[in-house]
Amino acid sequence: MSKNGSNVFRFLLMHVLLKFITTDECKILPKDPCVCQTTRRKINFRDIGLKNGEPRFRDIPDSKSQSYFYNPCLTFAEGSCTGATACQKSGTGYYKLASVPPIYSGDPDLKTLQIKYKAVVQEGTTRQAVVNVKCKQCSVAQLTSQGESPGPTPNYIIYTFTLETEIVCEERCPSSSGLSTGSILLILFFVFFAIYWIGGILFLKYVRKAQGVELIPNYTFWKDLPLLIRDGVVFVISGCKSQSTYEQI
Repeated sequence: MSKNGSNVFRFLLMHVLLKFITTDECKILPKDPCVCQTTRRKINFRDIGLKNGEPRFRDIPDSKSQSYFYNPCLTFAEGSCTGATACQKSGTGYYKLASVPPIYSGDPDLKTLQIKYKAVVQEGTTRQAVVNVKCKQCSVAQLTSQGESPGPTPNYIIYTFTLETEIVCEERCPSSSGLSTGSILLILFFVFFAIYWIGGILFLKYVRKAQGVELIPNYTFWKDLPLLIRDGVVFVISGCKSQSTYEQI
């Protein structure tokens, strides 16, 4: 292949790969507005939302001393703001910014995932919430406000937020709630201890036809164990010095 032909092939290959990567947008799952799906995985925003009618994020401030309330895909009520997924509190007034269903766009793996909500008209003003979603591993989900900006028409305000959460990360943080090494060893000890006793008793009863105390596995050892423990304690207390036969007499 000539040099020019090789360059053309590389260009076409890069173009195809780039197109494949950039078109893998997160789309809403028709039967569940809380789930955003790409060709590689699903992202369920219900995992970071509250289901009790309250906002997951509350009193999020902006630079103008206004505060916001937000629940990614489940509605809540806050003050006079009802049936909303995002609300603004300005002074004593509450303003609804968003409701379900959300509109997803962008690729989470390219850090371009965005949630845009249908605009809400209240008191002659149109308000719309836009949330940029970013991956943040090994941390609690956080919401920050970038404030408001003019919309496409007069009396139209766009409210922009950034949501940092682990649920959009391709690789999750290793769970810190797993069992420790000590816990695993303790569980294994009790499992093998139970197998030793139950298996030993069954073996002695049905194979050796033992009865009474003879059913206890290694009966002689367990019978002598208290004496062995006593001797060990005496040995340690005496400074790990064994008594001679003459001293014992």
